Amino acid sequence: MPRTLSIDLGGTWLRAAAVGADGVVVSRKAVRTPIEAAAPDALVALAAELAPGTARAVIGLPGRVDHLWGRLDTGPNIPASWVDELRSDRLSQRLGVRVELANDADLAAVGEWAFGAARGSSDVVYVTVSTGVGAGVILNGRIVKGRRSIAEIGHTVVDRVAARAGQPATLEALGSGATLGRAARRLGFPHAADLVEAARRRHPAALAALADVLDALSVGLVNAAYAFSPEVLVIGGGLGRVPEVVSAVATRMAESGPPGLGTRVVAATLGDDAGLMGAVAWARATGTAAR
Repeated sequence: MPRTLSIDLGGTWLRAAAVGADGVVVSRKAVRTPIEAAAPDALVALAAELAPGTARAVIGLPGRVDHLWGRLDTGPNIPASWVDELRSDRLSQRLGVRVELANDADLAAVGEWAFGAARGSSDVVYVTVSTGVGAGVILNGRIVKGRRSIAEIGHTVVDRVAARAGQPATLEALGSGATLGRAARRLGFPHAADLVEAARRRHPAALAALADVLDALSVGLVNAAYAFSPEVLVIGGGLGRVPEVVSAVATRMAESGPPGLGTRVVAATLGDDAGLMGAVAWARATGTAAR
């Protein structure tokens, strides 16, 4: 069976892989994202190396995707000059295979649903918690999207008092890895991981800082559970690998999540390969497999 060409365009790394129908990455390549370049030629060159033997390509992009026109609307972490070039028709011509574009969190959600922590579930919320907070939602075995990709829960407000005062108030501003990193530096720790280790040793200030971040994150994810009623909430990204994060969200979900729903909170299992593997199941998750 032909393989799928999967591409993950990140602000730091540009990765491509040929992936089998079973989700196994057969071959892969990665380079630093050339953010100084005027056009995404590096993406095309990297993809072209792996395109032979593939039947289609799915490209995960860090921004809002217009599915109707097959293009990127906005991409805050990539060069502005790239946005107009990231179109499915132009990329299809250059690569010689059919190209579809997807939001990177949506693609990772599909990967975890098809091959990872949410396998066997119909209703899933996947949240990636790293520098920022992104999400993808699957309901009844279909990725939730309209004309454009949605579920930008990182920009939802979790502290209305702070918002009224013009202070950081969103889930991303208060409950992300970047937030924890800033707290770590304020307390004299080099990295967020050092703060977490100090909290495990019961360092008072580290404990308080970690608790603040986990409280904001938990509130935001409970809100997502009320919005989408998932069977499973999967936490990925850098903070998804921290056991305290998963346990804190699970506790809050049990205490104040949708009553009687029993949403399971679990850590992602596919790591950075979630989006690459999700490309294989993208057609199934969008209902276009028979086209």
